[in-house]
Amino acid sequence: MATEAPGARLRGPSWLEGPFPDLLIGAGGAYLLSVPILWLAMSGAVASDWTFTPVWIIAILINGPHYGATLLRVYEQREERHRYALFAVWGTLLCAAVFVVGLYDPYVGAVIVTVYFSWAPWHFAGQNYGISLMFLRRSDVEVAPLAKRLLYASFVLSFLLAFLALHIEGSTGGNAPPRSALYTDPVLLRLGIPDAIAGALILACGAAYLFCVVGAVAILSRRAGFRKLLPVLSLVLCQALWFSVPALLDATQAWSIRSLAFAAIWISAAHSMQYLWVTFHYAKRNAARTRLGEYLLKTTLAGNAAIVLPGILFAPMLLGTTLTWEAGLSTLVFAVVNLHHFLLDGAIWKLRDGKVARALLRDSESESRPPAIGPTSRWRRPSTALWAIGAACLAIEVGELVRHQSQQWGANQTAKTMFTALGWAGREHPIQRVRFARALLKQGDYAGARTEFERVARDHPSVGAWGGLGRALEGERDLQGAAEAYEAGLALAPNDAALLRSAAITRSKLGEYGRAMELLAHAAEVEPNNPLNRQMLERTMHKIERSVEQASP
Repeated sequence: MATEAPGARLRGPSWLEGPFPDLLIGAGGAYLLSVPILWLAMSGAVASDWTFTPVWIIAILINGPHYGATLLRVYEQREERHRYALFAVWGTLLCAAVFVVGLYDPYVGAVIVTVYFSWAPWHFAGQNYGISLMFLRRSDVEVAPLAKRLLYASFVLSFLLAFLALHIEGSTGGNAPPRSALYTDPVLLRLGIPDAIAGALILACGAAYLFCVVGAVAILSRRAGFRKLLPVLSLVLCQALWFSVPALLDATQAWSIRSLAFAAIWISAAHSMQYLWVTFHYAKRNAARTRLGEYLLKTTLAGNAAIVLPGILFAPMLLGTTLTWEAGLSTLVFAVVNLHHFLLDGAIWKLRDGKVARALLRDSESESRPPAIGPTSRWRRPSTALWAIGAACLAIEVGELVRHQSQQWGANQTAKTMFTALGWAGREHPIQRVRFARALLKQGDYAGARTEFERVARDHPSVGAWGGLGRALEGERDLQGAAEAYEAGLALAPNDAALLRSAAITRSKLGEYGRAMELLAHAAEVEPNNPLNRQMLERTMHKIERSVEQASP
């Protein structure tokens, strides 16, 4: 949503779904109420402290459905598909093409991720601004042109503050990595605005932002009471807490915002709930039989399918890419799905659009309800097949949760089953498999650990996989196999000192002291200040001397 419909005001009740749902969800009141609770409960915690389970549940049940709401809006009805064909067809093909290129070129992948992170604050700001205007119009508030311009400018400046904070010099991030077998998540390509310039720009934008907010509220308050302005004030405060305040505090180094209340996943959940609230109302206004449970189920299936299907189609080695889900593929999928969502959202939600205005600005109970809209018999079977695919994709997402919890609880057999099942669905997890195998090592299950390490070393070779395989084989007293595993790891990382020492110890146990000395000498070159290398060299030298003495007549 972005702009207001011109012309005469459309009268109707002030609320879409009632005061409590509208204030708590649509105006972000629930988020505001959660801030002090999360702040006190998790004081000093950071975004990375969010555990896998709540993040995954939010992604499945809130973020995924909010993508699905856009897909239903554009693709479910033939009329909408034709109306937005430019974005629904050509825009989608463009996103798909860029995604495929990003899979094979890490620099393109980094650009995709950068565009997503840079665009996201504006997407959030645009939605808050559009809903603010909607509330004002539904409350029959006369919005003066100056107030409207100031309100709009405040949201633009909030976005600029977030953009500057993201691209300031010295922020974490860097350039895209070169392509390799160990290619990981594409990194953010920050503009690197010098600290002094960025600081001055942030302070200037902050002052202008404050002026616009105060000016807009002052003008609006002359024409409306507190009750009518409450949703708008709540949205303005949400926008400030999401982007403006953190950017200003970070730039001035006045205070470091570290609470989980400001974590991206929590902000995204509030935004997604807001989006589902308004899209459900629109769907209900255009199809009288729409029910909340059915709507949420359909959006959940559609949204999770949008995330899961690309991972299946571009599973490692299937179409030539070596990216696994956890080492780059998931990041690119998430970024492109969001960019596609931003593109469609900007096209379909405009309050100047007559159909949107009728649904969101005029909602009198006296108006006749539209007839129920359902699929024709021609489309029923394809629709059933699509929903079945969506259900399968949702099952994969749930499987990820089961896999993680099984690892956490030590349910090894269940974890192994889920690893295998997810692998068939394109969700290879070499990093998690290595962690799982290490847990088996600690439990003394050398055979189980060896099986897991061997699979990763075969399909996605890494230092961790080969090193772990060596330790598992040592546990099974296969010293020759262990030595070969360590050497295979060194072929990937010849300067890994820990691996050099492990290989040297194994060669020494096999009586191959010459090779052990070579490996230890290399380790000493890599870590000249590590006394462990010198001690191991001395012990190996003593072993060589003893073996020579024993061999002497």
